[in-house]
Amino acid sequence: MRTSPGSPNAFFLKPAELLILKEPALVSTVLGSCVAVTFVNRRTGLAAICHALLPASLSDNCFKFVNCALAHMLAQFESKQIGRKEIEVKVFGGADMFLNAERSTSGTVGAKNIRAAFDFLEGAGLAVVSSDTGGTRGRKILFNSQSGEVWLKRLGTK
Repeated sequence: MRTSPGSPNAFFLKPAELLILKEPALVSTVLGSCVAVTFVNRRTGLAAICHALLPASLSDNCFKFVNCALAHMLAQFESKQIGRKEIEVKVFGGADMFLNAERSTSGTVGAKNIRAAFDFLEGAGLAVVSSDTGGTRGRKILFNSQSGEVWLKRLGTK
């Protein structure tokens, strides 16, 4: 986990990373089957974004997994007395980039990541205000931590 310094900055979020942002920042990342989830609280200005690779684990490499990254983000917001109804949540990614190679009886990695994110958020009572998930094309996103806006570009020509 990285915490933003005291002035506006730009970050590139790599897989298995998570940012907790206390000051305005722009965060970009590129997603295939991974998912990115953003949290914003307008009252306090606190924001967070994760880039998770796999749906779930109990391992110590927490931010690699959707369930663990989201639990950490939620704990950070709750430690600041931010109620769950005050958190604006957005979800992106989970493309089926390698349909033939990763298809199994239980679905693709992208589909599993999407389901893990929405299951966690629903179970925690967090409402998703916007999402762009699934499909077969990757995405590049740019997250403005101050406004909560996310700009999205689909990659490839499929």
